[in-house]
Amino acid sequence: MTMPYIPVIGTDCRLPYLADALSTFGYEVTYIRDMPTVPRPFSILVLGLRPTPAELKKLLPFAESHGLICAGLPSKEIRQLAESHGLAVYDYMKDPTVAIRNGDITAEGALALALTHSPLVLQNTPVLVIGCGRCGAPLAKKCHLLGANVTVCEKNETANFPTIQTVETLAPYRIIFNTVPYLLLTAELLATAKDNVLILDLASAPGGTDFTYCKEHRIHAMLCPSLPARFAPQTAGQILAESIHTYLCKAKII
Repeated sequence: MTMPYIPVIGTDCRLPYLADALSTFGYEVTYIRDMPTVPRPFSILVLGLRPTPAELKKLLPFAESHGLICAGLPSKEIRQLAESHGLAVYDYMKDPTVAIRNGDITAEGALALALTHSPLVLQNTPVLVIGCGRCGAPLAKKCHLLGANVTVCEKNETANFPTIQTVETLAPYRIIFNTVPYLLLTAELLATAKDNVLILDLASAPGGTDFTYCKEHRIHAMLCPSLPARFAPQTAGQILAESIHTYLCKAKII
């Protein structure tokens, strides 16, 4: 069986690793960083996160009919543009397996930031993890393994850590990780924090922290997007390649 030719195009640092990983499955893959065109027609195209309609328009003349666009979090405009040219769209970031495995990578990246930006070691440090989902759960576990005194804020009690259902005060904690994608760390709550607290917000932008208040009151708070790409681009790229390959197999495209 002849495997399809797949160009992988974009500047995302995960993409060259994604291309390498796809090639191990037998596909003929070309990674192109900046070129607005491709060497030859394709039936499958891989783009990075949130590609723009302008980028896709430059590539559509090379697309074969009934092809497939693989992208991360494509907009409605991207989907409409692809569909108007008879192309299907696969959003690899909606793959539950990708979300779970990215949660583990995000947790490791958050730990790296904590160890870099906090003046404290994690051993015996009071840590609050807000949210115990795909990122919060492995993060709490990793902090605990490094000796931190971990408290988890989660509506459902967890068996492994002290759990609170709501955050009434930030005073007991020296490092706070937020994974909840809505404004939870309000000005009123932030006013209870100690001066030397470190807040790492791992939620999707704009995060769940009042960063304006933090800046005005010199609270060290950081919004931390795209930690898988920042700290483990090779692993993250391999995860995306496996998701695309699995989709192609299930959809019987190969």
